[in-house]
Amino acid sequence: MKKQRSREELRLLKENSKRRRSGSNSGPRRKQVDWAREDSEPNFQAMKPAPQLDLKQAKQEAAEKAEREAQLDHENLPRALVVSVFMDRVRVSLDGSDQMVMLSPDGPRPAVGDSAYVQDDGQGNLRLAGLAERRTVLSRPDPQTRHKALVLAANVDTAVIVASAKAPGFRPALIDRCLIAIWHGGATPMVCLNKVDLIDAEQRGEMEARLKAYGDLGIEVLLTSTETGEGVAELTEGLSGKTCVLLGHSGVGKSSLLNAMDPERERRTSHGREFDGKGRHTTTASELVELADGTRLIDTPGVRSFGLWEIQGDEVQDYFPELAQVAGSCRYRDCSHLVEPGCGVPAAIAEGTLHEARFEAYRRIRASLEV
Repeated sequence: MKKQRSREELRLLKENSKRRRSGSNSGPRRKQVDWAREDSEPNFQAMKPAPQLDLKQAKQEAAEKAEREAQLDHENLPRALVVSVFMDRVRVSLDGSDQMVMLSPDGPRPAVGDSAYVQDDGQGNLRLAGLAERRTVLSRPDPQTRHKALVLAANVDTAVIVASAKAPGFRPALIDRCLIAIWHGGATPMVCLNKVDLIDAEQRGEMEARLKAYGDLGIEVLLTSTETGEGVAELTEGLSGKTCVLLGHSGVGKSSLLNAMDPERERRTSHGREFDGKGRHTTTASELVELADGTRLIDTPGVRSFGLWEIQGDEVQDYFPELAQVAGSCRYRDCSHLVEPGCGVPAAIAEGTLHEARFEAYRRIRASLEV
């Protein structure tokens, strides 16, 4: 039999039912929020994204800071000129004399032409403490690793690209690549065609026509012969008082030119191999010599090829200034001069305002960097 509720029980049940319908509870009543209104509370502020950490930039900034601090520490140390580099030491010119300086395994790797800070290690030995900031740098990929830069020379004013008219034969491809590396590093290029005594008048005319492309760019071009002395005086005068580097294939006569410009010094030279006429290495490491007039010349080992460091394919055009003149007649402002319709290159070649050989060099170099 169902039990009858008292009046007091019924009254309590009604009150509880009202509280549930009104949303009230035993605790304080919650405030209703209209989320559609912008001024509704709570007014949450948009969360700002956490700043992204650029590891590359942070690493560069840390390196620059360390370099600045090291620079301050080195201010009172003597500075020496690096004249040759070996595995664990360098030969420097300090206070008018040559001295050997030890390198630290984890320290900076100097190049010929660097201005180096040196200090005594307390045991009578000089050690490399740091390098001054480089004005210019000439580098290419390290042939052994391909992932590091091999600095051939530092702080040079002029880089002389030495080619040979014969034995070995003229190879403009190296000139085109060296020009990019020189401009990229901040130095001024010069082209020297050596051994012109080995060619006849007709061959000489052909060579001069091929070299005209570089002369049209404002690059000084010289024809030289250490056998007859042709052009040696002009080369010596053009480099007088500067710090310069000689670049080129093996056997083109870089060391012979250096001997001709500096008769007081005797350097080992060699002739081309008799069976194929190709050059042989006579310089095995870069070395700086100072002439009587204060000219500093860096002789480098001969190279078979010259890779480009830190240059992308689409940047090659920046190092072919003659293409900038053609760009104005192209249909597209960002024309690569390779595949776009309406390119102005064919017309410029036909008119003779653009050397076809230089354009072909541009195409080859760009293709090699985009592989």
